[in-house]
Amino acid sequence: MKIAPSLHLSCLSIDNDMNILKREVEHADIRKALAFWCEMNKFQGIIYPTENDYKAAKGDEVQIKKLAKILAEARIRNKKCQPDGICDENYGKESHSSPGDNKDERTCYNAAEFEAYHEIDSRKPEDKVLKFRVTCIRNGTHCFGSQDAAYHVGGRLQDMFHWIVDLNFYDLEIMLNIREDSMYYGMTLTKESKHHRNINFFGPTTLRATICYNMLRLGRPKVGDIIIDPLCGGGSIPIEGSLAFKNSYFICGDIHEKAVNRTQCNLDHLECGTQSYVDVLHWDATNLVLRDSSVDIIVTDLALMFTAGLWKLTKKLKINIGGLEAGVYVLWRLKESAAGLSAAPKKEISQAHKRQCSS
Repeated sequence: MKIAPSLHLSCLSIDNDMNILKREVEHADIRKALAFWCEMNKFQGIIYPTENDYKAAKGDEVQIKKLAKILAEARIRNKKCQPDGICDENYGKESHSSPGDNKDERTCYNAAEFEAYHEIDSRKPEDKVLKFRVTCIRNGTHCFGSQDAAYHVGGRLQDMFHWIVDLNFYDLEIMLNIREDSMYYGMTLTKESKHHRNINFFGPTTLRATICYNMLRLGRPKVGDIIIDPLCGGGSIPIEGSLAFKNSYFICGDIHEKAVNRTQCNLDHLECGTQSYVDVLHWDATNLVLRDSSVDIIVTDLALMFTAGLWKLTKKLKINIGGLEAGVYVLWRLKESAAGLSAAPKKEISQAHKRQCSS
């Protein structure tokens, strides 16, 4: 991953700003990152093709995709995919719409084309030129869109390495994250998102597992630490923590009985042999039944309305959650304020908390 803290974007000229993004890519040490990506994904194909390799592979791709499309349409012509997966023989006969006009039909068609593509492709893995795509996530005010950034950066990478651009059957995905005047980008190590790992029962605001893990890291758990999530929802934070930080102990709870049951169900559905050190309780977060000085870290998902005199803000991070901007706060408990809590007994439990991470 490479971070460009200040791009000096003009926000006036698309050509100027795109040239800035392309220069950042040109100066990056992509080969080093690519070697690690190949090792992780066991890629056996041609990583650095010549221009002739590219032209030959591009011709093969066009022909294979053409045949795959014909085969997929032939297989699905007499089948109509319903949301429940049931098919009938009337698909495509009476309707004048294309598969892309309906989400379920499009999903069915994509699956059929993907299957047909791999059936027809008889090339050996070592003979295939690397295929890639660029995806951009953008926040802030710019004179260009996310697709503009992905298109121009992808074009520059293609000029540099002679890779094949493929938005659907790609091997490598490069992610750009542009926020105001800064950018970071890197290579995805998996094609499937890991943000819902270890969760089978979702609530209305289930926090992504990837965000939970990084919030926990900010708390810097140590061996023997007791960590609580007083508003656990579906249990994403304690579950992720118990798997990543096995030498710590996690206690979580929620005032809603459904949330407590959801957390327990997620714990019960962890892979066989997976041991987690989590206790789940039905409680009120404003009146926790815990001993003083019994908790080391709080990691939770909530909005902090006040911290005056109780906590010291040591770090504030902006994060992107599905296109929505959120904040992560790292707070340290102030020892000198403990005496002032006697007037508010329901908040007294806070004097035991050394660190808190909140989003």
